[in-house]
Amino acid sequence: MEKELVCAATITVRDIAAILRCCRSTVEGLRKKDPDFPKPLKLGKIVRWRAADISAYIEGKAESGSR
Repeated sequence: MEKELVCAATITVRDIAAILRCCRSTVEGLRKKDPDFPKPLKLGKIVRWRAADISAYIEGKAESGSR
C-alpha cells in the first residue's frame, strides 16, 4: 500500500506579519506570550507555520472578540 504525501502550505513570520498587518516583532511577541498561538515547524534554522494553523488562530481570535 502506498502512502500519500501531503504538503501543507507553510508561511514565514514575515508572511504572518503581512497577514496581520503588523511588524515581525509583534508576531514574535504573540508567539511568546499567547498560549493559543500555533507552534511553528522547525527544520534546523528554518522556522515556518502551517497556513491552516494561522488561519484557524485568526478565526478563533475573531470569534472570541480578542486580538
